[in-house]
Amino acid sequence: MTDILPVLGKFKDEGGLRDYIAANLHAIEPGLTHLKTEYTLANDEGGTGGRIDILARDALRHVTCIEVKRSEKSERTTLNELSKYITLLVKQDRVPREQIRCIVASTSWNELLLPLSYFATFVGVDVQGIKVTEQDGRIMFEPVELLPMEFLPQLSPEISILEFETSEDRASHIDYTKERSSRLPFVRIALLLLDPSDNAAPRYTTYRTIVFTWRIAPAHDDEIERVIGNSIGWLFPYGFPGWEAEADVSDWIAEGDGAPHIMRIDAESRRGTPEKIARRLAIYQVNSIVRLGDWPASEFVNDDETLILQIQAQSSMSGSGQLSRHVFSATVNPKYSSSWKSERDSFLRFLSFEPRWRKGAEEFLGQLTSGNLTVELIAYHKSNIFYTIYQATASCQAALSEFAITVRRKDTVVGMLAGYYLWDGFTSPGVNEAKTNMTMAYGSPFLTIASLFSAQGNEPKIDTMSQHGFVPTLMLREGDQYTVVEGLNHALTINEFVRDNPEYSAEVARLLNSTGPLPADPLKNAFQIDDDWFVVLHLIARPRIQ
Repeated sequence: MTDILPVLGKFKDEGGLRDYIAANLHAIEPGLTHLKTEYTLANDEGGTGGRIDILARDALRHVTCIEVKRSEKSERTTLNELSKYITLLVKQDRVPREQIRCIVASTSWNELLLPLSYFATFVGVDVQGIKVTEQDGRIMFEPVELLPMEFLPQLSPEISILEFETSEDRASHIDYTKERSSRLPFVRIALLLLDPSDNAAPRYTTYRTIVFTWRIAPAHDDEIERVIGNSIGWLFPYGFPGWEAEADVSDWIAEGDGAPHIMRIDAESRRGTPEKIARRLAIYQVNSIVRLGDWPASEFVNDDETLILQIQAQSSMSGSGQLSRHVFSATVNPKYSSSWKSERDSFLRFLSFEPRWRKGAEEFLGQLTSGNLTVELIAYHKSNIFYTIYQATASCQAALSEFAITVRRKDTVVGMLAGYYLWDGFTSPGVNEAKTNMTMAYGSPFLTIASLFSAQGNEPKIDTMSQHGFVPTLMLREGDQYTVVEGLNHALTINEFVRDNPEYSAEVARLLNSTGPLPADPLKNAFQIDDDWFVVLHLIARPRIQ
């Protein structure tokens, strides 16, 4: 009896398969020209070199590396080898990276497909996969479709906050949601359950469920439409274009007409923005998180703390499709280039509401190159100055938009850049200007109030800071020395403005309360400034109203 050869029944080893491919390059791609089998690449810097299985040139004169694999064990070394080939071709043979291609021909793709897909996304050269099979004594070459690795935001911005009168009502709704979710098992969904805190105010005694979902692959669109009985997009209009499937699925699983016991409130109140979620977490107790659908059997990566941070979306690392408009918070290190660039760029975009702050922050961050530093990025954006004036009539801890970049080496602060809006001390609008100023900024006093509750946010039409005499100021700390690099060299804040403009401030408060009382107490949770000159600014109010 003839022994069956170990590689596809036709070759005694990987070398035999390699030689067959080298002699039949046209079967992989017309126009490929064989240059060298086992092309050796030296490493002049003393490290190990490389040896390309087959070096070829295609019809467009790309230098083409063909790597041949035939076992799971050898597949694990493929990416390391390809990276080395590309580097040494550029270094030794002076080949422009854009002129290099890589083709991986393998008999097995179980372990290779996912890592090669990631590699193809980032390496900057064309990468292709070929599956080698045997059919009726013939060697066949089939293109392998690499997985799409778009690295889009994964957490859908379409988040819902549902209210229930009792915990029993909520439990019944969870059972309903579990059953619906089981019909779409490829959907990853989570329910964050919030209970009223002890001694909660009457308006916060209901039970809440925050429903959030993750991006769904387009391959599931047909199955979604079959299960929910509607075409994707039937809930038009959407707040977030591009997330229609996630919105439709979330609505069908948790909020459809048959969903029991949900307190029917207006859509604006139900929409869960990062700002609203942060506020709810401040006044409610977290009960638990219910995970449904496409979750690992044992979850170690996305624990409860991680998910709670994700839905507050206070930095680009949250992976959310919508970041908080009010708060940015991240700690990064320049030596981790990918996360550093992502968070730095996201932070600068957050500061775009004040161009002078953004410019100062960009210059400051551009000087940070040492890997021995940790950098804390914190910023608060409160676009509605009228509401902050109202807060300041009730609390000395009210504050306008502010930011701080704090640089530490180990536990020692070695530098900081901070930005504040400080009052010039002489701009004093009259009481009759309150309504006019609101109208100029938002269209009317009513629209000024409405902007506080908008899930999408409404920026004022004019520069309301300068309208009230507030100047963007930058303060630099180097060691123990503080210097004002731009703006005002004093510490007159919103509180001093209200103190010196009592009639105007009272009229602003009256107009804002004209449709019903608004909460005035700012949340007291922010970064510390330890310089006596700025001690009045040491507590920064987080935004409370959406």
